[in-house]
Amino acid sequence: MSDPTNTSSELPYPVEEILAAIDQVIRATTKAYGYRHLSDIGQHLHREYPDFHPADYGCKTLLRFVESHPERFKVKWSAPAKKGASHVWVRLATEPKRKEGYAHPKNE
Repeated sequence: MSDPTNTSSELPYPVEEILAAIDQVIRATTKAYGYRHLSDIGQHLHREYPDFHPADYGCKTLLRFVESHPERFKVKWSAPAKKGASHVWVRLATEPKRKEGYAHPKNE
């Protein structure tokens, strides 16, 4: 199994670049307590880093990739609204929980 912190040139993108992108997506949320849905993170990564695959970094899924960096991210599971449809939320581990999220609403 490869090391998820591997920064060698064989990776399509440096690990730090991917982690910074995830951090940026989370900071753009207005959700309570700074949580962002894992699927939002995945969609952003797919758009910005089309060659990103968690398997290249030693993780089977994006969830496992995020969980392999507990110093940066906290993961929360929400109760499923429908049977078998649970939700995974991610927030920054180093930031205090903010009831209003991170992003500031635009002034009108």
